[in-house]
Amino acid sequence: GDKGGVGGGGSVGGGYQGSDELEPLPAHNLTTASDNFYPTVALNALLRVLRDQSMASHHHMVVRSIMYIFQALGLNSVQYLPAVMPVVMHVMHTCEDGLREFMLAQLTALVAIIRGHVRRYLDDILVIIRTFWEPNKLLRQMLRLCEELATALHDEFRAHLPDLLPRMIAVLADAERSGNFSAVPSVLHALEAFGSAVDEHLHLMLPALVRLFRPGVAPVPAHIRSTVLRSLATLLPRMELASHASAVVHPLTRVLEGSVKELRRDALLALTSLANALGQDFLLFLPLVRRTMAKRGMRDPVFERLAARLEALRDGAGGDAGGVGILAAPSGAVAICRSSSPNRSSSGGGGGGGG
Repeated sequence: GDKGGVGGGGSVGGGYQGSDELEPLPAHNLTTASDNFYPTVALNALLRVLRDQSMASHHHMVVRSIMYIFQALGLNSVQYLPAVMPVVMHVMHTCEDGLREFMLAQLTALVAIIRGHVRRYLDDILVIIRTFWEPNKLLRQMLRLCEELATALHDEFRAHLPDLLPRMIAVLADAERSGNFSAVPSVLHALEAFGSAVDEHLHLMLPALVRLFRPGVAPVPAHIRSTVLRSLATLLPRMELASHASAVVHPLTRVLEGSVKELRRDALLALTSLANALGQDFLLFLPLVRRTMAKRGMRDPVFERLAARLEALRDGAGGDAGGVGILAAPSGAVAICRSSSPNRSSSGGGGGGGG
C-alpha cells in the first residue's frame, strides 16, 4: 500500500472523503491501505476538538488520546509534530492550570519518545516554562520536563541553563523563606539529571544549598536536610569549587558534630565525595574532620582509606597507582556508601552512631 508520509504538516486543504474543512494534516493522497491513514484521520479529528475552545471540557481526554497515538507510533510520530505541536503550545498558554499541569506531564512523556527531535520546538517549550514558572503545583512538573529536555538534548540544553539556574536558586530561597520545602527534592533531582551541562554553573547553587542543611539557620525538616546532603554527594565532584571549599567543609563538619545520627552519616558521605573532588587540597581540612569524627566516635573505612591515600600522595609514597586510585574513587566511594543506604546501617560511617 501507500507508505507515503503526511507531508510537512502545515494547514493545507484536502482530506479524506467527507471532510469539507481545512485539516492540520493533509490526507487527500492517503488511502486506507496507507500506514499513515488511520493516525492522520484520528489526529485531525482530535486536533479539531483541541482547537475548539467551546469543547474545552473534552481537551483532557483529547490530549490523552493524542499521547496514546504517539506512544504507539514511537519515533514514527515525528512526522506529525509540525501539525500537533503548535496546537498543543497554544492550548497550554490559554487553558486552566489543571489541564496545563496534565499537558506538561504529557509533554514530558512526549520528549522521552521523540528525544532529539524536540529541538525544533525547544524555544516554544521554554517560553511555556518561563511564563508559568512560579511556586505552585506546576513547578515540579516543569522541573521534570527540564530534566527530560536535558536528557534528550545533552549539550544543546547547556545554552539555556544561565536562564534556568537563577530560577532554581530562587525556588530554594523561597522554600527557606516560606517553610514550604515540597519543591526542593525536584530541584535537586533536576540538577543531578542535567549532567555535565550544568557543571560550570553548579557553584552558584552552593550558598542556597548550604543554607538548607547547615544547623541553626532555619527550621528545615530533617528529611529535607538529608536529601540536600545526599544530593551534594553527587554534585560536589562536578562543581568548580576553587575557593569555595571551606564554605562547604565547615557547615558539613557542624552537621557531623550535631546530634542527628542519620544526618551525620549523610554529612560524612558528602565529605567523602568532597575529598575525592579536591584531592590533596582536602588535606587542609582533614585534621578538622578527623577531630570531629573522633569526638562523635565515628569510623568509616571508605573515608579513612581515602584520607590515607591522600596523605601517602602528599608524602610521595602513593606513586602513580595512588593517583589513579583517587581519580577512580569518587563513584566508588559514593557507591559504597549508598549501597547500604536503605537500612542506613553503614551509610557514610560504619560507627556513626557514637556520641
